[in-house]
Amino acid sequence: HNLEVINAKLAKTHIALRASNEQFEEIHQRLMGDEDQDREPIDFSHKSLHRVFNVDFRHGGRFYGGWWIGLPKEYRKYIEINHKHTVEVDFSAHHIRMLYAHEGFEPPKDPYDVKGCPFPREVLKQVFLVLINSNDKTATLKACSRGGIKNAAEILKFFEGMHERIAHRF
Repeated sequence: HNLEVINAKLAKTHIALRASNEQFEEIHQRLMGDEDQDREPIDFSHKSLHRVFNVDFRHGGRFYGGWWIGLPKEYRKYIEINHKHTVEVDFSAHHIRMLYAHEGFEPPKDPYDVKGCPFPREVLKQVFLVLINSNDKTATLKACSRGGIKNAAEILKFFEGMHERIAHRF
């Protein structure tokens, strides 16, 4: 029912991309450029959403279908809704902060910035997102391996040490 309400509202909403012809061409090239991907150009009529769940209706539930979902990040600032500019808010380290809040602890200012960390920040972030979306550490390691992440077991161990107050949630 909620999805029907959302889609009814979206159907009545003007969602556009205010960009120059050059920017549209650049976006098109970015979206169509990778021959290994099965991509299509932006179709601004695609405004209805559907949800994809993992296992059952209590796991996952991400929204897909709207033309804006696959838009490269740097172009999202050009999205307009009913002729009004939009702003995309970035919640830094949101998942880690939620886990700390759930446990009643104040999170570190930057949960991925640890002195002496031998792993790149982007890899830490990627492994953590896989970790919290996996059923267990074995699934995490398999997913990391499929994703080409080396040393995932060491990264997990390091991450548990970095965040021992919430490590039982991993």
